[in-house]
Amino acid sequence: AFVGNIALVPAVRSKSSFGDMDLVLAINEEENPVEILQKLFNPELVLSNGGVHTFAFKELQIDVICHKPENFAVALAYFSFESGNMVGIVAHEYFLKYGSDGLSLPVRIDGTHQLGVIDVSKDPNEIMQLLGFDVKKFCSGFEDLNEFYEWVTRSLYFNTDKYKLENLAHQNRMRNKKRPIYIGLREYIDKNNCPSAPSEIRLSSIQAIGDYLLNKGIPEIRANMIDRAQKGKAGSTKFLDRL
Repeated sequence: AFVGNIALVPAVRSKSSFGDMDLVLAINEEENPVEILQKLFNPELVLSNGGVHTFAFKELQIDVICHKPENFAVALAYFSFESGNMVGIVAHEYFLKYGSDGLSLPVRIDGTHQLGVIDVSKDPNEIMQLLGFDVKKFCSGFEDLNEFYEWVTRSLYFNTDKYKLENLAHQNRMRNKKRPIYIGLREYIDKNNCPSAPSEIRLSSIQAIGDYLLNKGIPEIRANMIDRAQKGKAGSTKFLDRL
């Protein structure tokens, strides 16, 4: 029997129409998500695209996003209010990555080649607090999009320049230029002339986030990963030199 977690992804309370509904489902790799959804909802047809499964239920389109149980809480937070991308922009400023599987540090060598990623945290409250967002307000929800945009722009380390389309990473730029939630945020920022947080506070964030990573041993893990890669590369070079 299925004993995992399933939860509705929250939206702003003033949202008037719900043509579709998003759910996050915690599921182990050996479990069949379609079979679970058939038992829970008895849909006529389930369409699957990667980790997302779609079906009709009582005149609604239901999109179910599957994640490992250990990612359930952070995935739910990531998709809530479409906030993940907004929080992720701040994470990117500190060379971190925020996704539905948590906060991580991509490790690169020579500035380009990615060796892998180091898991930093899967605790959504910890992640948002680290990146300067009001966790209590997030947990209580938002009445409308303006209230959500206010939450973003009043975050502790908010930097208005980082939310400009031209300053986003290429992949995010391509996605966000079509997203109503991002377009609305940019309009809110421009209309209200939202200021960046004071520079001294944003500078202090570097120390705070650095200390957090240090306490978790992340710099040492990163250094060991790079060291192993460089030794492996040197070994390969010596081998090729003998040929």
